[in-house]
Amino acid sequence: MSHARDYSRGIYQYSRTPQTIEPSVAKSEAEELGRNIISAQKELAVVRKEVGSDAAAAAPLKSIDQHLAAAEKQHAMLFEECCKESVDGLACMKHCNQILLQLDKAQAEHDALMRSMEIKEMTSE
Repeated sequence: MSHARDYSRGIYQYSRTPQTIEPSVAKSEAEELGRNIISAQKELAVVRKEVGSDAAAAAPLKSIDQHLAAAEKQHAMLFEECCKESVDGLACMKHCNQILLQLDKAQAEHDALMRSMEIKEMTSE
């Protein structure tokens, strides 16, 4: 998730800085952001397998899934904007802001889940 967050921040900054946004650069960065969101979703699937049927992990995992799905939806709109001949920097900034909000929430849920699993593991030893 951290890579996706970094790319989203980077696109946000790029969209805000230049007078004219180079469509090929915006598209390339947006593609990489999408790959990182997909990677985070795949990593979540691995975590889900590791925790198995742990009921305490079910709600946080569902919440993380929802946040990643929302980030993916915003990414689709960002990518569509980045594929245009004339990229609207303000639109890119708005999509990146929403992506960051969702990824930050997913990361916070993930971190809390990892801490609770660590505590649970230590108390069961």
